[in-house]
Amino acid sequence: MGNMIAFFFGFIGSAGALWVLLKRPTPLLVLDAPTARGLHQTSVPRGGGIVITATVLFFAIWIALRTGFDWAGIISGIGLVGISTLGYLDDHYRLSVKTRLAAQFLLMGLVVLVSLDSAEWRFFNYEVNLPAYVAFLPVLVILVWMVNLFNFMDGADGLAGLQSLVAALTLGYWFSGAGVTALAILNFSLAGSVAAFLWFNWTPARIFLGDSGSLALGAWFGCMGVIGVTQVGFPFEAFLVLFGFFVFDASLTLVRRIFQGQPLSQPHRDHLYQRVILAGWSHPRVALLTGFIGLLMAILASLIVKTPHWGLWCVVASGIVLVLFAIWVSAIARTPNR
Repeated sequence: MGNMIAFFFGFIGSAGALWVLLKRPTPLLVLDAPTARGLHQTSVPRGGGIVITATVLFFAIWIALRTGFDWAGIISGIGLVGISTLGYLDDHYRLSVKTRLAAQFLLMGLVVLVSLDSAEWRFFNYEVNLPAYVAFLPVLVILVWMVNLFNFMDGADGLAGLQSLVAALTLGYWFSGAGVTALAILNFSLAGSVAAFLWFNWTPARIFLGDSGSLALGAWFGCMGVIGVTQVGFPFEAFLVLFGFFVFDASLTLVRRIFQGQPLSQPHRDHLYQRVILAGWSHPRVALLTGFIGLLMAILASLIVKTPHWGLWCVVASGIVLVLFAIWVSAIARTPNR
């Protein structure tokens, strides 16, 4: 019941806040003008992610007031809010790549420092003890990659929102089943907030996440992975599969651009989902198609959590789905105008 209440209030609160923000011009949002390398033809405000961050922060403070504050939670909260603030500044002032990365490593480094302990990591039904000093750097790199991964994939109406909705509901279900009530409530409140955003972001989009939303979502889901693996005992591969579509698309695109000698910081339309839209598919069809793939990933990931000895087979199955999707995109997509 508490989870459903969190979802409901997350949805109502975020929907109301977004409606107010869009009612009249506000400095909290910035107009996203169409570009030759974008997928939109009209100017739409971006920065709706601040509402999602504010919603989760409200529920986090409410839970802390009821159960007590702890330094790890406070510093982690500062890190996550800091990432959202960094995205807000980038939305408005276009920070340099070096500045963004330096701030991301600093903020995520603080989160890893206070949340990572020496723990048993579960990989494909095997347990490996990794001291914190050994796991720190790899975990930090993964978190920074997750932060940017969501930013890379936020380019089509409804796509990032639908993927985030599936992921948040799945994580809420996992943590609830493991008896971690606080994180279950937070993820269900996030799901409600994202569902409200999705209502306004569906084609024709009236608002975009902006960096304040995409960076914060990436940081949140990355932190859920670290906590889930090191403190709750979820298999590492479950999170790899859950975010498999985003990880696969962004990583494949990055590798392709490296081999093609293209600047990694240059805006482009080379992602799989972008190529499908350029091939003539509408934003809603692409969002629903990729959302269906995300749902398949969530089912396979949940199967890993329930039956860890099936982990390898679920990873293989998810890999086959994603590779087949990439092959299909290559077959239908036209080369985008550069």
